[in-house]
Amino acid sequence: LAIPEQLLPYRSPLHLAIEVLKRFNPHQLSEPKRAFNRDMSPLEDQYSKEFYRCIDEILRSRILVSPELAIDYGTQSGSLDLYISDMNWGIKLLRDDDWISEHLNRFEPGGQYHRLVQENNMDQRIVLNFTNRRPPKKRTVTLSRHCGQLYHIVLTNNFRYFEILHADLKLESAFSLL
Repeated sequence: LAIPEQLLPYRSPLHLAIEVLKRFNPHQLSEPKRAFNRDMSPLEDQYSKEFYRCIDEILRSRILVSPELAIDYGTQSGSLDLYISDMNWGIKLLRDDDWISEHLNRFEPGGQYHRLVQENNMDQRIVLNFTNRRPPKKRTVTLSRHCGQLYHIVLTNNFRYFEILHADLKLESAFSLL
């Protein structure tokens, strides 16, 4: 089933993600108190909720998104942050380099998400690593198999400036929010 371009004019989950990120509300990430007696960056859950709020705003229920898609195959279980079944796209959100290689490997044979990849032909998937600082070096371990899947979302200037970097740290996109 092909989705008409006017319903989803994005060529890939990355292009959709960039449009979603442009709608983020910086105050949702910078203002709410997260901990007593210390400064703390947003939790992964805050990025997920803001991402879902913005993707829903873009798609306006024309295309359904499954948040936290539960995956339970035998001893392997987990959840994929966002799954767009009409496009067979998967999006995993991480924070501050949290187990990047492990999450990328979940899409590989033997991984938690692999049956979803095989049975639903989920050939387009991305892992977005939200961080407040530019990674010091490129992810050479993951580059060979996952080059087109891992992107670092570097948020600076009180969550108002975004840089989207490939796994090899090449710039994909940069923009400021008002």
